[in-house]
Amino acid sequence: IRTHEWMHPQTRRLKFNILLTTYEILLKDKSFLGGLNWAFIGVDEAHRLKNDDSLLYKTLIDFKSNHRLLITGTPLQNSLKELWSLLHFIMPEK
Repeated sequence: IRTHEWMHPQTRRLKFNILLTTYEILLKDKSFLGGLNWAFIGVDEAHRLKNDDSLLYKTLIDFKSNHRLLITGTPLQNSLKELWSLLHFIMPEK
């Protein structure tokens, strides 16, 4: 899919401005997707990032982006570690 749908064959430029994908595809193509400079990363089901030891968290934290947004319907479970994980994800330089 990446070869035919994501890149122009002659210029090697991306064909899209927005990529909406699943966590499974993101993990499968993390070497390619993680090498891009994203203007914005929006993460739905952000409760999946509450564990900073998870593969998904470790993968996404290394992605370069100007802005990040977390979307979740699951409240925090009164855990400072979960709160720190989410805040660190949206502001890793702090």
